[in-house]
Amino acid sequence: MLHHLTPELVGQCLARIPLKSAPGVDGMTAKQALDNVDWLLPSQLDAIHKGKYEAPPVRRVLIPKSNGGQRPIGVPQVIDRAIQAGMAKILNEIYEQDFLPCSFGFRPKIGCHHALATINELQYKWKLNYALEVDIRDFFGSLKHDADDFLILCKNKEDMESVKTLLIARFAQFGLSLAEEKTHTTDLTPRSNSGKDRRRISFLGFNILRVPNRNGTGIKTVFQTEGKRFTRAKAQMKEKMFKMMHVDVGTQAKVLNSTLIGHLNYYGIAGNLKHIQNFWDFTKRYWRRCLSRRSQNGAVNWEKMDELLKKYPLISPRIKIPYQAMNQYVRL
Repeated sequence: MLHHLTPELVGQCLARIPLKSAPGVDGMTAKQALDNVDWLLPSQLDAIHKGKYEAPPVRRVLIPKSNGGQRPIGVPQVIDRAIQAGMAKILNEIYEQDFLPCSFGFRPKIGCHHALATINELQYKWKLNYALEVDIRDFFGSLKHDADDFLILCKNKEDMESVKTLLIARFAQFGLSLAEEKTHTTDLTPRSNSGKDRRRISFLGFNILRVPNRNGTGIKTVFQTEGKRFTRAKAQMKEKMFKMMHVDVGTQAKVLNSTLIGHLNYYGIAGNLKHIQNFWDFTKRYWRRCLSRRSQNGAVNWEKMDELLKKYPLISPRIKIPYQAMNQYVRL
């Protein structure tokens, strides 16, 4: 297998690493690695092919979590990062055919929208309305892996509770435990709500609910931007606008539209029109506020703002994946 790990492959992977990527413990930037790959790489590949390669130390960084805690992540050296990417590409070529269609994590050409559409399908056609949301405590600090939370849908409450019990026992064998404060069992079956029981699941940045359809003849799954994600997106947009407050308006419009496109492409899914509209409205309001603060005499009222938006329009909010397009994303 290792003979597939060639200088050309690793060089291609290195070229794909963004130049602004953080360096590892050696302090070498992506640009430095790219400029000097001809003499940096051969000795490392030679060690790999002889079975003598030892991965260099990984720089440990703590990033903030939404609950106020910190998540440890490792930042490898840039060259080692390229070698890992090359090996991942080789392994994908070999083992991709063995994965089930419903495996979503880090699969080529499969993303979060496929997982969300499959949830919609399982709830609509299979009536899997009992959800077990699992979060593993300190997973990244305990084990090297890709994901620390997942969702299991069940047909009835008994199955859901049984699966949870078995997961606790299974994880304990590996020194892992569930974060009970973020692990939930949720009944999503249609019924009147007393206001006390949990009626939604949170997954991949969305709150997922089961609500009556428009004409009241059935139940549909609705996806809405999760509250903390919405707050974070607004804070990032505010910071971006504040930093470029004195940049020319045309450039600002391009940056805002680029950010809006990214937000709408991800969150523009069935049932979420209100939330993406709110994000668009927020962007417009705060942009006017920033433009008004460019100088003491530069107040921009709504009449001026409307004229400016005719010249530099913001991309309109839209649903990228409506209900009728969901089937294209289902993977079972």
